[in-house]
Amino acid sequence: MKLENFKVKFIFNNEQLGGTFIQNINEYILVDKVPQIPKFKDKDFLGWFWGKDLKYKAIFPLNLLSIPKDILNNLNGEIVFVAKFGKHMPPNPINKNGYRLIFQEEFECEELDKNKFVDSYLSCWSIDYKNTKQWEINNSIISLKIEENSKPWCFEYGGETLVSAITTGDRNGLHNWNKTNEIRNPIDTKLTHINQYGYYEIRAKCQAGSSRHCAWWLLGFEDIDEESVEIDIFEVLGKENHIVPFALHKWNDLDAFSDDFNLGEFKDLNSDFNNEWHIYGFEWQEGTGKGNFKDKFIFYIDNKKWAEVNVNINYPLIQLFSVYEKRKGGWTGDWEWMPYPNTFEIDYIRVYKKLPNMDIKVKDEDLKILDIIVEDLNINYNDIQLKTYCNYTEKNLKGTKSYVRVLWNDGIETQEPVIWECITKEDLKILKSKKSIQKYGFIKSLNKNVKMKINVV
Repeated sequence: MKLENFKVKFIFNNEQLGGTFIQNINEYILVDKVPQIPKFKDKDFLGWFWGKDLKYKAIFPLNLLSIPKDILNNLNGEIVFVAKFGKHMPPNPINKNGYRLIFQEEFECEELDKNKFVDSYLSCWSIDYKNTKQWEINNSIISLKIEENSKPWCFEYGGETLVSAITTGDRNGLHNWNKTNEIRNPIDTKLTHINQYGYYEIRAKCQAGSSRHCAWWLLGFEDIDEESVEIDIFEVLGKENHIVPFALHKWNDLDAFSDDFNLGEFKDLNSDFNNEWHIYGFEWQEGTGKGNFKDKFIFYIDNKKWAEVNVNINYPLIQLFSVYEKRKGGWTGDWEWMPYPNTFEIDYIRVYKKLPNMDIKVKDEDLKILDIIVEDLNINYNDIQLKTYCNYTEKNLKGTKSYVRVLWNDGIETQEPVIWECITKEDLKILKSKKSIQKYGFIKSLNKNVKMKINVV
């Protein structure tokens, strides 16, 4: 079928807005051709949708030639846009009673704050890791983006898997999910934020479409192999608009939680998690669990508790935010075309610590450090060596803590990243003689120096 021109209609509340206009297929449908939408009862406008069962959300300016030929031909020379409505969850206030805000990003600048985030994703596994650096910040919203011409993150392990992500940490060997992955792109360790216990919250909108999913997850930073637990606060599938799945993975931490836990999934037919803004919360409570699992995770959606599980995780975790598209299909469904760009949009990211004593309310300017706890490294004689990948040699010994614990005068503890001096050949020689050494580290977030002792045991 030869298509030169298209009839274009806009439908609102079962009525056509304005008249039908003719669109040359070689030209864009510009934003100025799109009608203004009046308010509709107590609903929020989600966008203009088109196609069979209103499957596709229009992204203007719209190039009709960007639509695959089979879909274009089935339109029979007419494209009808229908206004769809839902309900966005408004942002929560920043202040949270009984908690102190320790990490916050409202995305008010157009550049990613490198003091808060690492703009690389599990990059040691892939020589193409830079393909994950696809994001933009507009109107205080970060959009992790996958374009139609985007390239795979790591063809060797992910097949035709495209990823856009930001994280708070990256290092060699992190998250070896196959247990057989090969480090192809050795990197220097990067860590901007790591945390144990507290309340986490984001406001986000996910991406529709089979073979796609958006994830907010926490991960052990693997100072030692056992510190590897994965907490999927959500993995929203593009093919399931009304469901929010949760998941926990032990990996090498076999004592993290019981084998019989069942988080299930949250289902709400009145919510569209891929087209509406919703608030997702996660609380890691200390000492409220049971038996061998002394702590507790609690999951929230739109400020309502949904699920909980008792856990035993005695180390802090980093955060990862990521959107995926599997063009060869997979566990998220068979691949289907969707209008590009595909996005995981985030309004804000916040982490709070619960104040142990509600009567102690310390202003930010009056906060003081009471103590900085550094964990010395006790290393086995046979482990006195620096790991080497390709032509890259690690700068610190395995087991060196990437963070210190900081005690504050309002009663909370934070975990702050620390950068340690490199281990030298002379250091290794001294350790091999079974003598201890001291190394200095720098806590960038506090502008303080600390020192660590390394002992041979």
